[in-house]
Amino acid sequence: MHDIWLREPILYVEKSRSMVTSWWSAAEAFHMVMTRQPAKAIFWAQDEDRALALRDYVWTLWEQMHPALQAMFPVVRPRIKQSYDKLELTEGGMCLALPGKDPDKIRSEHPTVLVMDEANFIENGGEAFDVALASRVPKVLLISTAAPSWLRRVTKCAKPEGIS
Repeated sequence: MHDIWLREPILYVEKSRSMVTSWWSAAEAFHMVMTRQPAKAIFWAQDEDRALALRDYVWTLWEQMHPALQAMFPVVRPRIKQSYDKLELTEGGMCLALPGKDPDKIRSEHPTVLVMDEANFIENGGEAFDVALASRVPKVLLISTAAPSWLRRVTKCAKPEGIS
């Protein structure tokens, strides 16, 4: 999946609980933020709690990194002293959790990566996706459990990509 993510500017992954796709998406976004600073990742979900869960995954990944990697990608402040909805790196990289309420926040944040978790179920998901396209967000990752929605209509003609 990593190779597909690197190749595609917009990627939609239909998920199930057993796939651990939300963790994978947080890791991919965080890797891009770390290695392309001052990149910014936005985690967009149905509500603040779900967006914060993705940000928490990123904090867990950073806290579990080898100390040498933590030294290469230091945080601005310890977790307890950072804003509740962010992880900020010293060189300007940032991961930000936003609830899927106001799609214009995507435009105002100028993200490098937009991760929409459970995209099929976000009330303003289609509008947020339109904003991301209009704002030319370089990487968009849409992950969701299958369901009829705006995203199903958009991806109806998409070609499945096999994983070997």
